[in-house]
Amino acid sequence: MLNFFRSGLSSYFTLALLGILIASFALWGIGRDAFVKGGNNVAVIGEDKITAQDFARQFQSSLYREQQNYNGELTQELAIRMGLATQVLQTQVNQKAFFEAAQQAGIRVSDERLRDYITSQKVFQNDLGIFDRFAFERIARNQGYTSSQFEEVLREDLVRQDFVASLVANIQVPRAALETIYKFERESRTADVITIRASDITDIAEAREDTLKAYYEAHSSRYMAPEYRSLNYIVIEADQFIDAIELEEQEVRTLYEDRLDEYTVAEKRTLQQLILDGKEDADAAYADLESGMSFLDVVEKYSDQDIEDSNIGEQTPTDMEEVYGQAAADAVFGLSGEGYTAPQETDFGWYIFNVIGIEAGSAKSFEELRTELETELKHQRAMDHVYDMTNKVEDELAGGARLPEISDNLGLELKTSGLTDRNGFSPAGKTAEGLPGLPSFLSRAFEIDPSDDPKLEEAGEDAFYVLAVADVVDQRLRPFEEVSSAVKTSWTYDEKLAKAEAIVNSIIEQAADGKILAVLAKDIKGANINTVTISRDDRTGKVSPQVMEAIFKADTGKITSSRAADQNGFVLLQVKSKTMPEDVPEKMPELKNAMLRVYQNEILSAYRNYLTEALPVQINDRVVKAVLDQLSTASDQ
Repeated sequence: MLNFFRSGLSSYFTLALLGILIASFALWGIGRDAFVKGGNNVAVIGEDKITAQDFARQFQSSLYREQQNYNGELTQELAIRMGLATQVLQTQVNQKAFFEAAQQAGIRVSDERLRDYITSQKVFQNDLGIFDRFAFERIARNQGYTSSQFEEVLREDLVRQDFVASLVANIQVPRAALETIYKFERESRTADVITIRASDITDIAEAREDTLKAYYEAHSSRYMAPEYRSLNYIVIEADQFIDAIELEEQEVRTLYEDRLDEYTVAEKRTLQQLILDGKEDADAAYADLESGMSFLDVVEKYSDQDIEDSNIGEQTPTDMEEVYGQAAADAVFGLSGEGYTAPQETDFGWYIFNVIGIEAGSAKSFEELRTELETELKHQRAMDHVYDMTNKVEDELAGGARLPEISDNLGLELKTSGLTDRNGFSPAGKTAEGLPGLPSFLSRAFEIDPSDDPKLEEAGEDAFYVLAVADVVDQRLRPFEEVSSAVKTSWTYDEKLAKAEAIVNSIIEQAADGKILAVLAKDIKGANINTVTISRDDRTGKVSPQVMEAIFKADTGKITSSRAADQNGFVLLQVKSKTMPEDVPEKMPELKNAMLRVYQNEILSAYRNYLTEALPVQINDRVVKAVLDQLSTASDQ
């Protein structure tokens, strides 16, 4: 265990991160030796199974979430290559495995507990903290479930949660382990550090031409010119059609009217509420209000709620209708000004509302939005032209037409770029001419084989292109005469680096006689000794991470070396002393909780491995591939 901590952890923060593993079975994975063929389901876990539909639905849901993180630019193919399908399947398998084990252990969740759990979750509540059935059903639909199916999913979560808690609830962190890690994290060391910089070395002889040519041949890979390509392409995008589009006044107005709700800011009223036990109390409270008693005094008389709890803040008509019903909304917004309503019966009981503030609504006029609406309508019409044109282009491609024919037949401009590398630079090192500013265009240009038939490619949401390679200049070794200056610079640097290394090795050899670094450094021209004291969790940046790691690996008194972080030479260091704290606090809650999560994770990981064999877990790769192939085909259509 201590070796595990030493190799993988360097702070409480790192320890805390491992706690995430407890909640994410997907990170554990399943060994390929557990993947077997057979059956028509994606996976069989004991008596349970994951159907192709279950896997497809969860994969598509996960893909959608990931695409939001990548601004819609993550394709399904790329997501699969990045391991999303494997992660989704691993998550489902591990969840099912723990649920199956929980059922075998006899763990159940009653309807009453499930109901209490659902109604207590904030995600299913409105702004007043009251369970909102509409919100629950909306979230269920978004996950691809009916309400009853979603309830069973949540029941499984609770069963699994109870089972996991039973496995790890009684784990204790030994005091000895706590003290060891506490001292380890707070160890500090004092070391002498000196940097031998290659750039500071000046006594390098002038290189002869035959020496440079030999160096050039030995390091020829450094002087290769990249492959260059010139490209023929046709772009189809909305901007090509917008200028020719004319709009009727009425269609712009129709769009405005259809979206009037979006351009309208609803009236808001700031409310207080009085919750009453029944109609009798409601009528009595209303009578007191009518007699002149203040609303807050009536609240205090008829309710045990705090005065602060009577404030429910700003509400729109829609807010009121969704929570309290149409009648209550009409009563509140039917008042001509501030004041209280008559008693209102709602699904949650009897209420009297008091309006204490009014913020008038507003709406943007047609003229304010005319330009925006016209731009949007034109773009929509332009995209219709784009899609119509792409269909024609695909028909041309299917008939074997090349780009010049497509250009002539459809009146689309054929463009040709100058020679470019895959980064958009010309052989002269300048930005290549004639390239379109389309995402993925260059990467695609260097993925295709020059002999491939052209294809219609997407570039974002509103542009397409057809691409063909016009010319290829293969990767080549640049002539010595072209790169002689760069060769000389590299050779000189390597010579300086070799001399710096020789100096370092000489010092380490002399140190064998017991000399200390500070004394040896005096003989090095321009060398400055730097004495540092740092702790293992130091974040001040006194030394580079590489030097810090070397300090805490080195033996006291021994001179060691490593490459400088900037690669400009070497660093010599000698640890002079190291100390650990003698006093350890009685309580260390953060460290204890972090270590507890590590122990819990190890237990759960080991148990998951056991379940893989005991249930057993069987994965059908054939069905997994079939599901992904079908989803890919559907997304291409």
